[in-house]
Amino acid sequence: MRGSLTTFAARTGSLALLSLVLGAASVCSAASITYYLDLTAGANSVTGDIVTDGTIGVLDAANIRDWNLLLAHGATTFDLLGPLSGSNSVLGGTGLEDFSATANQLLFNFSAPNFGTLFSASSVGGETLCFVAASSGGCIVGGDLSSLEIGVNNFDQFTSFSGTVAVGTTASTPEPSTFALLGAGIVLFGFRRLGNRRQQQAH
Repeated sequence: MRGSLTTFAARTGSLALLSLVLGAASVCSAASITYYLDLTAGANSVTGDIVTDGTIGVLDAANIRDWNLLLAHGATTFDLLGPLSGSNSVLGGTGLEDFSATANQLLFNFSAPNFGTLFSASSVGGETLCFVAASSGGCIVGGDLSSLEIGVNNFDQFTSFSGTVAVGTTASTPEPSTFALLGAGIVLFGFRRLGNRRQQQAH
């Protein structure tokens, strides 16, 4: 009986350690980060998300994996979809380096001198979301210039921002499967301690 408890404790100890290590690794290494947007410019708004590859710091086009952005002007709406969500729009412009990211915020530097960053429908004259620094002269969608321009069927609204502003946020919570893995490790670790305690009492 004593040998069985020792073997069980050793096995559960190994499994507990493996589960805890894998669970902790899953929490620490995010394969991607989803930033949620909820911006309003006059009668226009944009809600949805932008997904990055998890890079912290200055971003470029390669770091932005996908987006799903609902543009709205009154009753008129349009979904800008990235390559993984439907691929009806493209990412462009010369201000991509004005995006940066922390673990919890997607930031844009509205005081940079670049032309701007566009999330634009693939069709000519399509709906566009434009982030642009005020000093650059603005993006042109439907003939208007703006610092943050939300264009839906050529409805545009001027909104002035300056400095580095958080345009998206995320809670960055681990996936449920990660919690399950950590939980399994804790349970198995408890079994191991119970086995060790019984073994000590047997002596």
